[in-house]
Amino acid sequence: MAPIRISTKQEMIKMGLGSLIPEEKRREKRKKKESLPHQYLWERIALEWRNRAVYELKNGVPGRRYVIDIAFPDIKLAIEIDGWQYHGKYLDQFKKDRIRQNALAMNGWRVLRYFHGQIMKNREDVVDEIREAIRIIESEKRHSINGEGRADNKEEGERR
Repeated sequence: MAPIRISTKQEMIKMGLGSLIPEEKRREKRKKKESLPHQYLWERIALEWRNRAVYELKNGVPGRRYVIDIAFPDIKLAIEIDGWQYHGKYLDQFKKDRIRQNALAMNGWRVLRYFHGQIMKNREDVVDEIREAIRIIESEKRHSINGEGRADNKEEGERR
């Protein structure tokens, strides 16, 4: 008997062989679970910062294919939504997340991380924290542009 050639996942599913694609199923299931908190937070962020926030920003780090869940590119603030299913369950993914976060930090990004329960139960607290982070970053930018951050260093140098 000649082997059967199957060229697409859809053909496998039609033939009742969909269970042979467990990773694909896990990925789809995980994406559905993760998308609810992502969407829930994004809806709220879009109300307040629609013109500056970006959903699933690609290329936040040059040369890397990282996708930032929600980003404020103008101030390099990244909002990451972590689920145990994907981000904490497997050691390999845990390690990749740390490498990724370090790459973001090395490229000037500040990263705020939230877990699903935090978003679903306390969305307004999460939004308040994001608002405060934006305020702090913008304040630091203003101080550095105005040269105010250097005044302390100058006085300290004069004291020596």
